[in-house]
Amino acid sequence: MSDERLDPRVCVPLVAVHALCLAAFWTGASAASLAVCVALVFVRAFGLTAGYHRLLAHRSFRCGRGTRFALAWLGASAAQLGPLWWVGHHRLHHRHADFAGDPHSPAARGLGWAHAGWLLCRKHVRAPLEAVPDLAREPELVWLERRHWLPPLALAAALFAAGGAQLFVWGFCVSTVLLYHLTFAVNSLGHRYGDQRFPGRDESRNLPWLAWLTLGDGWHNNHHAAPSRARHGVGAGELDLTWLGLRALERLGLAWELR
Repeated sequence: MSDERLDPRVCVPLVAVHALCLAAFWTGASAASLAVCVALVFVRAFGLTAGYHRLLAHRSFRCGRGTRFALAWLGASAAQLGPLWWVGHHRLHHRHADFAGDPHSPAARGLGWAHAGWLLCRKHVRAPLEAVPDLAREPELVWLERRHWLPPLALAAALFAAGGAQLFVWGFCVSTVLLYHLTFAVNSLGHRYGDQRFPGRDESRNLPWLAWLTLGDGWHNNHHAAPSRARHGVGAGELDLTWLGLRALERLGLAWELR
């Protein structure tokens, strides 16, 4: 029987970073700290969707090893664990979307489970290496997986050194929590609310407001219809900022073969 007891290795850090956001009432806010907060939500969202999601999980484009590691480091700085863990669970989600074996389907366990409950239990602490044999052969990604705490720790330390407690609280804690729930919402709300441009076997949906805030990942039904596409916003008016970012990397010679 699977172990769905809460795992303190995940719960304690997750609760701690949420609790630290309350320090904003003590530190106050400034225009600079708010700007850094917003910027780091979107910069790290790009690392997650361009690096962890579209590159490592789905091979939607190609790039050099240096660019790949930089994108993976940026994704890891979002404090959503390592690339093998993240990609492995995402591939299992696509393999079993909204059926048994999907780690975070709201269809069977509800929105709370899909949003955050699944990742708090011991069952899902281990990186599912059987789903990422390709990544497990890449030494730099294995190194980052084992030290997934290093990018967020380095970012937090840099923010504190640059602006003290206020910049640490807003630039790291608040922005990290906001990005947590935007990412989690794709798993929960993105399988319950919105439109289905491509009806299929799963309940994936397109949510425009979520797509704008996740740099394109909220076009979730589009993505499930063609997971290997680098572009998720395929219809008129479906803004996909990550696609525009990848096109910019392509023009710079840092990415190629965008699907």
